[in-house]
Amino acid sequence: MITPMKTFINGVTKPDLAQTVIGPISGKTFVRPDVTSGFPKVVPMYFDRKAKTTSSASTIQAVTDSYPDFGSPTLKIGMFVPSTNTAMEQELWSILKKGDTTELNGVGIHTVNVVTPKPQVGTAAEVAQYGQAFLGGLERSLNTVLMSQPQYLIMGMSLEHIIDNMEDMDAPMKKIVEGTPGGNMGMSTWHDAIKGAFNTVLPNGKPNDKLRVGLLTAFDESGNETAIKMFENEEFFGREIEVTRTYIFQCATSVDIAHVSDSAKEMAVRVLAFGNGEENQGGDAGVDVIVQCGTNFGMNRVSEKMEPIVGVPVLGINTVLLWHALRENGINTKISGVSRIFREF
Repeated sequence: MITPMKTFINGVTKPDLAQTVIGPISGKTFVRPDVTSGFPKVVPMYFDRKAKTTSSASTIQAVTDSYPDFGSPTLKIGMFVPSTNTAMEQELWSILKKGDTTELNGVGIHTVNVVTPKPQVGTAAEVAQYGQAFLGGLERSLNTVLMSQPQYLIMGMSLEHIIDNMEDMDAPMKKIVEGTPGGNMGMSTWHDAIKGAFNTVLPNGKPNDKLRVGLLTAFDESGNETAIKMFENEEFFGREIEVTRTYIFQCATSVDIAHVSDSAKEMAVRVLAFGNGEENQGGDAGVDVIVQCGTNFGMNRVSEKMEPIVGVPVLGINTVLLWHALRENGINTKISGVSRIFREF
């Protein structure tokens, strides 16, 4: 079989070592592009300023041997986040650093902001306007993130906050993938990632019963309802799911989301597990899993602390998205101290 050739952005032509991957979590086929073989193209030159001599490329050969990106030798991820998001990238880096292995230290995250000029999300009308701005800015942001030569993408946005049906949720994501070189790069989205997490952490749900979800969001009531609609989509998830309890913070803007304290989140998790009221301090959880939406809503510390207390998985969006991206690319290192999904699966 003849290996196809690829001309890289620097003009170097080398055999294209792109890999076709079947994601072990999603079962989807995608291509992880070759972003190494043609780099670096450099022409070293030595200057001796006192002797006023130079050593040109005729005596020091141009270096064109392949060498990976210094910060991303394992996997180079491009990530989209709203421009007001200050939590997600920091949280993902903190998870990777807790792993502290050569493999994980070689994962690079290259973030692009999707401009959202009006961050107000306190009403249904404001959420709709925010959603239009985010979706409208994706194409420009894709062009920007592709300049870093990523091998895989993460969509760092709770799309169910701004889109109320799966078809309309999938359409812009397919357009993003089609806009990548070859039109087939892999991408982790929240709906795919949480589906994979459910199937991995809770493969059978409750025997002969629905999977009971406690939903924690920063959204207003309208955003919360669209989130419930997504999670109860039996056709997509391939199982019966019932959102039995929700806890919403109704943040006025997307900036406010990052300012919600860990103690407030811990209280919300406890209420979702045991019900509202001071008397409900323990016992059996009334849900099978607690799920948190909203990428500017750092949740990993809370999940790690609260899972032993409530006795059910606490799946935060940022943690699950990173877990999904790594596992889809065959990076299976388990990490302690960053919630059960990374520790056990």
